[in-house]
Amino acid sequence: MGESDGALEDLNTIRIRAGLPPYTDSNNFLEKYIDENKWEFFAEGKRLHTLARIDKAEDILEIPSFRKIYPIPAREFEIDGNQLVQNPGY
Repeated sequence: MGESDGALEDLNTIRIRAGLPPYTDSNNFLEKYIDENKWEFFAEGKRLHTLARIDKAEDILEIPSFRKIYPIPAREFEIDGNQLVQNPGY
């Protein structure tokens, strides 16, 4: 939302709680956020969603763009009378 100084305060709250030194400036905030998010939510299965939301999944995870969304399950096609179109790439 363009309020990187306020967001930096929130990020530093997490870093201080973890015993890490706070960041002193909001330069390259998005990179700092991505790195902190990687450590804070390790093994919780949220990384793809976070990176897709900020449009960095393809670059950081080195995945094709269609992998940012999941395929529609086959059972959904049966329920809807086969009127759905599968997500691109699947």
